[in-house]
Amino acid sequence: MHVATNQAVLERLKIVTGKTDITLEHRLVEDLLIDSFSFIRIIVDLENHLDILFDDDDLVIESFPSIQDLSNYISKMVV
Repeated sequence: MHVATNQAVLERLKIVTGKTDITLEHRLVEDLLIDSFSFIRIIVDLENHLDILFDDDDLVIESFPSIQDLSNYISKMVV
């Protein structure tokens, strides 16, 4: 399931950011220049697409330095 989650997260980020060359190693802020507004937009998109709900306490971009970190968090919810 983790591979499917990785793929889903990458696909949603590509759609939301409009960037096509995204990998799991990319950092949200430093590499993709995601700001807090875009981060919330991404989270809402992931919640809707994957039918999950992020804990409000985790809605801080600093909690997810890389796409892999974000995917790992989601993988724990999609078990």
